Amino acid sequence: MNWREIDRVLSELNLSGTFIRDISQPEPSTLYLSLYRPHNQENSLDHRRIIMLFSWSAGTSRLHRTTELFPKSRPPVPRFVTFLRAHIRGSRITSAFQFGTERIVRITFGTRERRRIMWVRLWSRASNCIVTDEHGMILEVLMRRPQR
Repeated sequence: MNWREIDRVLSELNLSGTFIRDISQPEPSTLYLSLYRPHNQENSLDHRRIIMLFSWSAGTSRLHRTTELFPKSRPPVPRFVTFLRAHIRGSRITSAFQFGTERIVRITFGTRERRRIMWVRLWSRASNCIVTDEHGMILEVLMRRPQR
């Protein structure tokens, strides 16, 4: 995806105010977030329930809404999913935006007392997802690459 496509996806979805219902990682480079929008003008369940797909596969990094059924993580549950379920499941997305023309997305979750930030980097060979606290301290990383 290029930066224009990322910007368009984020503007069309308007993720602010949605709640994280569940998280799944069926493959090492794929993450699904099940979201729920409580107060939508349209009463259709299709517009209230959103399944976001994040993919960090080499050469095909992307994020978008999907109509696929929400997949369950295969046992054992991956470390990153366990962390996300403990720290962001049930929280509200307060903002989701892209930095200028960079392929970096910042998604902020939670309240003033406990805020978590997910940084989604969509660079083809160097894609990753990093979760920090509001002060920038890294709490967890999807793909750990100690040599990089």
